Amino acid sequence: ALNDLLDIMLADGSPDVTAEDETKDETALASSRGARVDGVETILSLCRTDATTAARFDDQLRGAARDPHPAVLFAVASHLVMLWNNARELMWGIADTIAKYEENPRVLHFFADFLTRVLHVDPPRVDGLVFAILPKAEQYQGDARDNLLEALGSINVVLWVTHERSRARERLQL
Repeated sequence: ALNDLLDIMLADGSPDVTAEDETKDETALASSRGARVDGVETILSLCRTDATTAARFDDQLRGAARDPHPAVLFAVASHLVMLWNNARELMWGIADTIAKYEENPRVLHFFADFLTRVLHVDPPRVDGLVFAILPKAEQYQGDARDNLLEALGSINVVLWVTHERSRARERLQL
């Protein structure tokens, strides 16, 4: 019954993202409550229970990582670390999906926060995710570009200085 309820919550029934949605700051974006946002946050919280519970929600979370609405993606990106203890491979799989497909610079900025949290655990993987995002970041304009490049630059400094990642060093020398 819980899975059915969460499936209903995650069903794509929201309207398309409007220009007004895209101009909201992160606080307003996070407060754009909807059933899918609540569903994702509920699932991520439940995944903290144990690995068996986390495995039950694999498909829903992978789907949420490709949701068309930035508020849902914001919820995924900003709570992704909740999968750390019980679904680490799922967490990394979702991280790969976000790095590969996500285009919203604000969502990617919050994803960079996730990368900062896991940076010292798997530097090669974080390096790959950062370099998947960098070409997108360079295409943005204004504050969106500057904020994301600053966040990724901070990660690159640690990748170079602490973990001797040569690609990060090369990027910083540009």
